[in-house]
Amino acid sequence: MDGLQAAFLRAKLPHLERWNDARRALARTYDGLIGPESPAKVLTVRPRSRCVYHLYPIRIADRDAVASRLNAARIATGIHYSPAVHRHPAFDDLPAACRPMSLPIADAWAAEELSLPMSPELTQKEVELVVSSLMRRTLPSN
Repeated sequence: MDGLQAAFLRAKLPHLERWNDARRALARTYDGLIGPESPAKVLTVRPRSRCVYHLYPIRIADRDAVASRLNAARIATGIHYSPAVHRHPAFDDLPAACRPMSLPIADAWAAEELSLPMSPELTQKEVELVVSSLMRRTLPSN
């Protein structure tokens, strides 16, 4: 890190806890709006942890199509856990006995993870719009 980067980070540091609190509040809004019956599955946070929600990842079948439809609605998304770590090329040259075994949960995350917009500057209304757009595009039509 150079001096200029350090200066920027030092200026931002006093705001960190407020930003973390804002992201936690937005994550609670996402959690409540998405709900347990949704085809989108939210991250389970351990009770004793304090997640800062740098990202807001969900798992959803047909992730790439959902991301494409949200992007068409001008809602940016990201994919952050693909490929699964044990599928990275760094493991290709290892002897078979040293390669990771089957990791189906990691593979499922890699295939289904989609990060929704998350920033301390987002508003509750913007989160509601994201979830409304997500649900319109993922709920089966009657």
